[in-house]
Amino acid sequence: MAKIKGVPIEMGGSEWIVAPLTIAQIRESQADRATCESEEASLEARTDAAARIILPALQRNYPEITAATLEGELLDAGNVFETLRAVLTGSGLRPAQAGEAAAARTGPASTGSSPPPAATGPETSTG
Repeated sequence: MAKIKGVPIEMGGSEWIVAPLTIAQIRESQADRATCESEEASLEARTDAAARIILPALQRNYPEITAATLEGELLDAGNVFETLRAVLTGSGLRPAQAGEAAAARTGPASTGSSPPPAATGPETSTG
């Protein structure tokens, strides 16, 4: 099966292609995205929310990946927010920063592990 185009990111010593979220996944991730952007949320809450956003994007190309594998073997303190940025940028939920546009085609940019800035993009509503 052909892989869905996405943003290459290194996790667990291997390169993975993180596909963009589907429209339904964007809608379903709204609360988690708000948690990731919240300055009041704990680091644990933000990393848990980030993992819940990353998993479905990763599963589009790697359906066998489980939450346990993602959180226990692939994501770590050094790449969780970089991977989240890849998902958000690849999904059109935030504009690419300098260097990220090229990274989306050639490989991940070294952007550190700080939380991403507020997501921008299409407004989603549930009602």
